Amino acid sequence: MKLLRVALVVSLALLVGLAVVGDVVARRTAQGVLADQARAELGTRPTVDIVGFPFLTQAVRGRYDEIRVSAPQVDRAGVSLRQFRAHLTGVRVPLSEVLHGSVPAVSIDRLEVTALVPYGELAAAAGGRVLVLGPAADGVRVDATVRVLGRDVAVTAESALQLDGDTVTVTARRLLVGGTQAGGVQATALRGRLDLRVRLSDLPYGVTLTAVQPGADGVTVSAQARGTVLGR
Repeated sequence: MKLLRVALVVSLALLVGLAVVGDVVARRTAQGVLADQARAELGTRPTVDIVGFPFLTQAVRGRYDEIRVSAPQVDRAGVSLRQFRAHLTGVRVPLSEVLHGSVPAVSIDRLEVTALVPYGELAAAAGGRVLVLGPAADGVRVDATVRVLGRDVAVTAESALQLDGDTVTVTARRLLVGGTQAGGVQATALRGRLDLRVRLSDLPYGVTLTAVQPGADGVTVSAQARGTVLGR
């Protein structure tokens, strides 16, 4: 009896081990198929991580609770999005399509995206103006050399960062010339000259911008979409 129990334990352990190995292999295969499908949308092949164990039960029912997609850089509409991250929940992909290695469309209940827009990318959209952007205590700092009242002066704008639809706006709240707050005629002459409006259109997955947050290296943008179908 003791030998029989040992044999059963060993057999079960082997079966569990084979199931785990099969689960891992199947997961990697599916992640590769989804990464290929996402390439057309992102313009680069991302890393795809299907979350949850076991994977095979999700695959059989054709519904995945959570999928994470990431890429170092995604270029859209002339703007470089760095540290791109997408969090997909309620993803439906028929098992037959995964097995055939072709997924023409992916249905998603909820999709959330974050990405970093470097300050240099925002400055490049300044319409010919030479601006240098960086972080500030409660917003964005904009530096430029501007011709005011017949002479070139170094100007710093302490600016607010906001979202206006699909457009990131940088609007001066305080203007400094030579470290002193500009006022009167000087402030009037500088009004709007260090402001920015950068449209982030045609975002991946058709997401809608929901928030912007300044940081050390750039502006983190957040976006989301519900009831999305990708790949059609």
